[in-house]
Amino acid sequence: VNLRSYKPYLPQSCLQGSTGSDSSVEEDSSHSNAQSESHTALSLSVTGEAPALHVLTPTRATMLVMNMKNSIELAEAEPVEFSRLHAKVIGFALHAVRAQKGMLDLFVGDHVHASFNAARKCVQHAVAAVKTATVLKHEKGVEVNVAVCSGKVLVGDLGNNEVRRFSI
Repeated sequence: VNLRSYKPYLPQSCLQGSTGSDSSVEEDSSHSNAQSESHTALSLSVTGEAPALHVLTPTRATMLVMNMKNSIELAEAEPVEFSRLHAKVIGFALHAVRAQKGMLDLFVGDHVHASFNAARKCVQHAVAAVKTATVLKHEKGVEVNVAVCSGKVLVGDLGNNEVRRFSI
């Protein structure tokens, strides 16, 4: 198996060949001279199994989802005003989430997704998310819907060499 492209996903012990006699790492010197010397190929034999590219870790976390009320109507009627208000909402959401040790994971249109204890440790993640939701609901000048959900999740990087993202 050619591991050059999988190197970021593999434990260092696999790359050093220290996982025991069932696996070994070898440099492949059969590259053409046209390839850069910095691209050394690695090969790993693991009793016929391909290496696991992505490992998701189970944990407990709390998710917060928010969206602006009446945003579609505002965007259609007043696109400049909507853009101004959207920038304000993203700004105060980011500040409120960070203040409680959360991560603003994603925003698409007027939807904001934040996590607590997924990408960043937050011991009282449920309490932190509820505090954040309260701050968001009471922000003057904008009406938002907010939902909070807490429980078991899987976290980790997903994707490939071209596109990789921390996912919950």
